[in-house]
Amino acid sequence: MNTMLADSRDSMKHAARASMRTTVLAADDIRQIVQRVGLHTLMDELIARLSTAFKHYDPEKTQIPTRAGFAYDLPHTGLIEWMPVMSLQDNVTIKVVGYHPTNPTQHNLPTIISTLSAYDVCTGHLIGLADGTFLTALRTGAASALASAVMASPNAKTIGLIGAGVQAVTQLHALSRLFDFGEVLVYDVNRQVSESFPERVAFLELDLRVMSAEELPQLVETVDILCTAT
Repeated sequence: MNTMLADSRDSMKHAARASMRTTVLAADDIRQIVQRVGLHTLMDELIARLSTAFKHYDPEKTQIPTRAGFAYDLPHTGLIEWMPVMSLQDNVTIKVVGYHPTNPTQHNLPTIISTLSAYDVCTGHLIGLADGTFLTALRTGAASALASAVMASPNAKTIGLIGAGVQAVTQLHALSRLFDFGEVLVYDVNRQVSESFPERVAFLELDLRVMSAEELPQLVETVDILCTAT
């Protein structure tokens, strides 16, 4: 499957280079891809690809400048930052992330909104543009699962999540693909968010006992793996 995806990506890249076309994936397009591929399959594929990327990272072939951005207080507290990476002689990918904590209450939008863009280094042409909000949450969850696989006991049975927003959903999903645990404790400063978490992760169809922790110390002292999503 990896070979097929790589061949497809290379074909798209060469086609875009020849025709100067740009592939655009809006949020609805991402949703259709998830529905067609399957959420579990997509997460498994992402974890595998991320693991390979970490293992084969070579600073002589990949440049990752320090992220930069703008932080401001008006009209609301916010942050917009960009995270570039260049695969030498291949492409440049830039993720732009907006962090605005008042989004859910004032605009009915996620706290974190992201956009991904990819450029051909031969011509500077924009190869692709994608809504990165869901993809960022997915990738962050996969990274946490990989870190847990390295640092935690493989026999871990209890997971603790500090922060129960959207990101915590992908954290739990990714961890469930690598660990056979049976209980999840969740804590959030917003009690409604932590209490609604079991319902919000029900679509994952995990055979788990998901509970909201009364106090943060109780969660920290109880769990085998502790994951923050703040």
